[in-house]
Amino acid sequence: MYGLRVYFRHMKVYFGFTYADILTSAADYNKIRETILDGDHEITRDWLESAIHNAENNIKEKSRADMFKGIVSSIRAADVCIFDVTVRAMSIGQQISYALSIGKPTLVILNLEKGISFKEQFIGGNKSGYLELQEYTSPQEIERYVKRFLRNNANDPKVRLNLSIERSLVELLEKYCYENNINKTSVVRESLKSFLSQIDK
Repeated sequence: MYGLRVYFRHMKVYFGFTYADILTSAADYNKIRETILDGDHEITRDWLESAIHNAENNIKEKSRADMFKGIVSSIRAADVCIFDVTVRAMSIGQQISYALSIGKPTLVILNLEKGISFKEQFIGGNKSGYLELQEYTSPQEIERYVKRFLRNNANDPKVRLNLSIERSLVELLEKYCYENNINKTSVVRESLKSFLSQIDK
């Protein structure tokens, strides 16, 4: 009997979290970080340890404005993004929106015992094909969700296409996306899948 060995590619992962009340969520954040690194992946902005150290020693963090450029470049450099939103913050919402707008597969998770369920949050209605929402209550669930997300995306790299289309089509696309709370990339991707599946028959 021969065993089947499956190889998953090394990925660059952006891991975002809220600095506010970081010490109350440090164990969860560390579990996410460890799971990413244990899979032999790279974190594009690996600042969790320094953030915890600064919080423990009352060291003032850089202003969010100063951090903005580094965060944006780290998201762009990543293959996928993971965000813990147990502690809600506008800055994390902006990062998630940016990641989705440029087509990054994104896992957003939260501790259901500490945070507010996605059913009660605006993001819960987001139908982006790049977005996955998960709620956890234990370190084991964190590990399972993160590993599965990374595994599912490891062998399905995304390629960015530059398309030139008529303005009238863009306006229809934007109207449809606004009315259905979905991003343009998801609509174009699903339309291509549908069209190509008809050709392949």
